[in-house]
Amino acid sequence: MTTHSEVPTEIRPDIRERALTWFVQLQDEAATEDQWLSFQDWLEADGAHRRAYALVEQAWAVTDQTPLAIKPANDDSPPLWRRRSFMRGAGVAAALALTAGLSPQLIEMATSQSYSADETPMTIDLEDGSRIYLNRATDIRVRLGRNKRSVVLKEGEAAFDVAHDPSRPFEVRSGHRSVRVLGTAFDMVSHDDMFRVSVARGAVAVSTTGQDADFHLAAGQQLNQLRKAPADVSEVDPTRAFAWRHGVLVYQDRPLGEVAADMSRYFEKPVVVMPTATSLRFTGALKVADEATVLDKLDDYLPIRVERSADQIAIYALAEH
Repeated sequence: MTTHSEVPTEIRPDIRERALTWFVQLQDEAATEDQWLSFQDWLEADGAHRRAYALVEQAWAVTDQTPLAIKPANDDSPPLWRRRSFMRGAGVAAALALTAGLSPQLIEMATSQSYSADETPMTIDLEDGSRIYLNRATDIRVRLGRNKRSVVLKEGEAAFDVAHDPSRPFEVRSGHRSVRVLGTAFDMVSHDDMFRVSVARGAVAVSTTGQDADFHLAAGQQLNQLRKAPADVSEVDPTRAFAWRHGVLVYQDRPLGEVAADMSRYFEKPVVVMPTATSLRFTGALKVADEATVLDKLDDYLPIRVERSADQIAIYALAEH
């Protein structure tokens, strides 16, 4: 019988890293048959490959305290390493740390999950009990660790209903800005130079500089920042801030530039407010629909004219020539 001390561990770093790459890729239930066949070829090509992969699996199995999810076995069941259907982020992170020499990028791959909503909003249920609602044209990356839960909002708008867990703060980052909470419900928009946070329940700490939190928002408050202008905090009806989940954008005395930034996330071309129209403010509700319908509705509310070109939608004040 071979003991743990008899298992060779002197394996080249490039082989260890390749073993981890395979491990990460094959945890995805969408892994293709070609990937499995290529992995089988790699595994059988060298005994060092088999030992490296065994060490990665062993590290995970030792560190992960939760039962493995195993697909039902049958007469044609593949080996154990082909039957695992998921991995717990925190357990994998610790397990991978045991396989010294592996790259931080691969560890990040193993412990995070990316989500994208294109034309249709999406709801994501996290294993900690939190829920995330993605608006259209939104991309995020989620990582649930032992001591911290983190989300990167790459682009778009997301609403968060965060499960309370004092031992694992929940942080959402977008560029140099961040929102930090323990348990709350809030909405966050990050698009081009527009940043907005609206709180429906609880409280959040917001950093607009990448340093310590410079704003603390309670339920019913909203922070807005356009371009590099100073952020402003105002009162907001939470039902209005979250109305986009029902296909409606609601505004109460907001700058036209903010409305245009929102519309730009829905249309194929950016909506640009021309200089003399920047002072206009908008109160009303816009139902998310096709470009022409939304712009016609906005025209009903405000003294504007709209000009379309190949690369943008320009909004002028009626007095502008």
